[in-house]
Amino acid sequence: MTETFLVHCHIPKTGGSALNHQLLSPSFGRNGFHRLYRYVFECAAVLPRRHRARSMRSQGASGHIPYGYYRPVYPDAFYFSIFREPVARFVSFLNYVCANPGHAVRRRLDADLIASAASHPDRFACAILQEPRLSVVHSNVQSRLAAGLPRLGERAVDEDDLDHAFRNLLQPDYIWGTQEAFDTFQSQVENWLYARRLRVRILTDIPDAKAKRLAHRFAAGDLAPATLARIRDANQLDMALYEQVLRGLPPRFEVAA
Repeated sequence: MTETFLVHCHIPKTGGSALNHQLLSPSFGRNGFHRLYRYVFECAAVLPRRHRARSMRSQGASGHIPYGYYRPVYPDAFYFSIFREPVARFVSFLNYVCANPGHAVRRRLDADLIASAASHPDRFACAILQEPRLSVVHSNVQSRLAAGLPRLGERAVDEDDLDHAFRNLLQPDYIWGTQEAFDTFQSQVENWLYARRLRVRILTDIPDAKAKRLAHRFAAGDLAPATLARIRDANQLDMALYEQVLRGLPPRFEVAA
């Protein structure tokens, strides 16, 4: 297990699917990259047996995976994530719920509320923020995964978790960028792979069957100031994390190279 093992800690609604389809899947092939988008409920320190067997036949993994998840099998793995401005990420999540009839969040909401989301986005957003379980799971997701916590945790993240996230972002095995500079980040990942003599293949066009071209019901500008304030308050840890990502941390590829 001396080869480079890559783990895409895919934070929902940050452009991670585009990175998978344009770079990771073409480069590593269908069996070379373990797709782990369900049942990642365990603590990051315990890699389940079913995930261990599959990962040992792969060159990497992608999914809503917390930082450090693969250390029991690959202590020298590299992790990477894309971060996004928290309010924009949360609004994108709301649109994703509206566009996908099978989404789990819809089972907790009234059907009429979802049907009228486009015309009453404030009511729809506030309904999710008011539902305790939804708020715990879908707020501060970036801080949760960067801190090494399971995405579907039973408790809300706190200031101690944010401190863990800050420390993890400084680790040389954690590579990250921002959705706002997605093309630059993808190019840096390509160069990083080349430098380690890993096969790189790029798809410039995403097939319609795999693209997430959603019909956005509303944007942040359609929400009332009070609703935006509630979203910021619910994601205040992510706001602090993202501010630090933009302002105070060193360039990741210089550290990790």
